[in-house]
Amino acid sequence: MISICIPVYNVNVEQLVNDLSRQGDRLRIPYEIVVIDDFSSGETRKVNKRVCENHKYILLEKNRGRAGIRNLFPEYSQYGKLLFVDCDSTIISEDYLKNYLDTIRELKPDVICGGSLYRDQPPGRNKRLRWKYGREKESRVHYIRQKYPYTYFTGNNFIIDRKIFDRVRFDDRITEYGYEDTLFAWELYKNGVKICHIENPLLNDHTDDNIVYLKKTEQAVSNLVKILYYIEFDKTFIRKVTILDFYYKLSAVRMSAIFRIFFLILRPVIRYMLVKGFASLPLFDIYKLGMLSVNFRKDRGVHEPWSNI
Repeated sequence: MISICIPVYNVNVEQLVNDLSRQGDRLRIPYEIVVIDDFSSGETRKVNKRVCENHKYILLEKNRGRAGIRNLFPEYSQYGKLLFVDCDSTIISEDYLKNYLDTIRELKPDVICGGSLYRDQPPGRNKRLRWKYGREKESRVHYIRQKYPYTYFTGNNFIIDRKIFDRVRFDDRITEYGYEDTLFAWELYKNGVKICHIENPLLNDHTDDNIVYLKKTEQAVSNLVKILYYIEFDKTFIRKVTILDFYYKLSAVRMSAIFRIFFLILRPVIRYMLVKGFASLPLFDIYKLGMLSVNFRKDRGVHEPWSNI
C-alpha cells in the first residue's frame, strides 16, 4: 500500500528506518522502505547498506541532487502511495504511519503534508539562525498551513499518489539546495492537484550551523532566479513567493537599484551578525532580499523585473 521513500546523503538512517519498519510491521499493511543513496561517502554507505539489508537500498554512482533523486523512487518502488521522508528527520509519534493511513482512508486526498517541528530548546548560537527560522516560519499547525496549502508545502514529509507523481515531478534541473519544493508545489497548483495538510510532523533535529545555512540560502536565492526562467516569469508564481513579490514591488517603484547599493555596503555587517548568532529574522529577510537583488544584477540575461510582470 505504501512505499516509504528516503533519499539519503551522508546521514546515518538506522534509527529512522528502524522506527518506520516497526510501525509498518505493527499496522500489518503492505509496505516497503526504499532508500536511495545520493552517492554518500564510503563510511555512510557501509552503515546504511547494513541497516537496509531487509529493505531496498540503491546506491547511485553519481550525485543527482535533491530534486533528481526524488524522481527516481517510482522506478524502485511498487505501491500506489509514495511517502517521502527526509533522511535527517526524527519520528516523534508512534502513530506516524497510522495518521497518514487514516487520512487516506477518510479523505482520499492526492497529496498529504504532515509538517515539521523543531525543538523548544534553542541550540548554541552557532546554529541559532536555522533553528529560529524553522521554528517561526516552517513549524505551523495544520489549519494554518491548510489556509495556504501550496505556500506551506515541504518535501521533507509528504505522501503522494503514484499516479499524480507520474504526472508531476520535481524539476531535476535544480541540482543544488533551494526552492525545489516551491517549484514542485507550483506544478501541483497548475495541475489542479489539491494538498491536504494534517498534524503529523517530523522533528527536524539536524540544524545547520549559521555559516552553512547562509551559504545554502545564497544558493537557494540563486536557484530562484533560475526558476524564473524555467517558468517564464509567471506572474502568479511571483506573487505567491513572498521574496519575489516584495522585490518586484520594490522594482516597480524603481527602488531596487538603491536597495542593492545600500545592501552591498551593509552586507558584511549583516552577514557578520547572522553568522555570530544574532538570529533576527527581519535582518535575515533583508539579507535574502539583498542577495536576490545581487543575483538579478549579475544575470545580464534578466530584464528589469518591472518589464516582465
